[in-house]
Amino acid sequence: RAASDHRAEPAVAGAARGATPWRLLGAEIELAGLLFESQVIRSLRGCAQPHRGSGRFYRDNKGLEVGAIVERPDGRWIAAEVKLGHNRVDEGARSLLALHAKLSPEVNAACGDLLVIVADSPTYRREDGVLVTSIAALGP
Repeated sequence: RAASDHRAEPAVAGAARGATPWRLLGAEIELAGLLFESQVIRSLRGCAQPHRGSGRFYRDNKGLEVGAIVERPDGRWIAAEVKLGHNRVDEGARSLLALHAKLSPEVNAACGDLLVIVADSPTYRREDGVLVTSIAALGP
């Protein structure tokens, strides 16, 4: 994904595609997931801005991807994976834990949390330490 991704309002992209709830929850569920991810990334960036934080996508040369790394100027950071359905939480957690495992202890010491953000879920911490929460928990 390019650095410019997630800058446009996802609703505009959906409208431009002629998306309807029936299409997005059926044949175009992958598009719904991309639009949801875009909305979450925009929300994370909005939460980071007042703290002069930044948000970016992570991909390494071995194909490991993480949807968002949000970093504060003091070096503290969180990593987040965005999954539309709760049935994909394990997949998101695996990516986050793989990232955490490859980083140095010094970098991991600055990690505030590993999050999987879904459309609708109570907030809870998994046995592996990954926090699962909903987009609503991110705030307005």
